[in-house]
Amino acid sequence: GFVHRYKTTKKILRGVRFDASFKIPKNYESSFHRARLAFRHQRVFNGLAGDPNVSMVCLNPLPDDIDAKSVDFIGPILDPAIAKEIAQGNLNP
Repeated sequence: GFVHRYKTTKKILRGVRFDASFKIPKNYESSFHRARLAFRHQRVFNGLAGDPNVSMVCLNPLPDDIDAKSVDFIGPILDPAIAKEIAQGNLNP
């Protein structure tokens, strides 16, 4: 189907939009983009960061055009001490 024919997300969504047998919500593309960012760039605990003030990092670096403060849906930036306690299982968030 669509993935094989169109290859990229943008082209797939355009193809689905023009196919009369599908109806997708108007905000689907932006919701898809947010979900993709959350999956690829979720915040994780990094116990090997070396800097005691930095323990929460993105799983993969955010694209240059994305401001880290505008993507709170990828996970909160936690105080390093709290993040460490959660990661060790000593604190239930």
